[in-house]
Amino acid sequence: MAVAQAILSRREGTTLEDFQADYKRHGRLVTPFWLANNGLSYAQIHNIRWSSPEVAQKYSNIDISKYDAAAETSWKGERSLAAGPRYYDNVILPDEKRFLFSAAIEHLIVVDPGSVTGDRVDFIIDGKPMFGFEEWQTLFDRWETPTVSQAT
Repeated sequence: MAVAQAILSRREGTTLEDFQADYKRHGRLVTPFWLANNGLSYAQIHNIRWSSPEVAQKYSNIDISKYDAAAETSWKGERSLAAGPRYYDNVILPDEKRFLFSAAIEHLIVVDPGSVTGDRVDFIIDGKPMFGFEEWQTLFDRWETPTVSQAT
């Protein structure tokens, strides 16, 4: 199993409270995509800080106060985000651009697992969703189930 943490920033002009609400909604939206890509866990960490003085020293070139949350993921086997490309392009990316500084992949910073701590919200544990993503699973299935016109 591989684990990663990445720190993220909110869109300028967005309050921290609005950002946290949007990011939690985004967690439910991402759940079916992550499950389809062999995700074992997905969590968000809010009100982030470095987990120890040693970690803060290691990442002294990063001003943690400029980041608003972290994503923590784990997966089995090789990491691949091949499942669900239409859902990713048409649902996940537009949502990220709505409340994040930019698309996550454009500005996130990957740090060692366990580097960031704070208020944790688990969406997937041991490959099982924790709550409330059914509406997004339905949408994922609609985007990713080939229609006759897509198959030809």
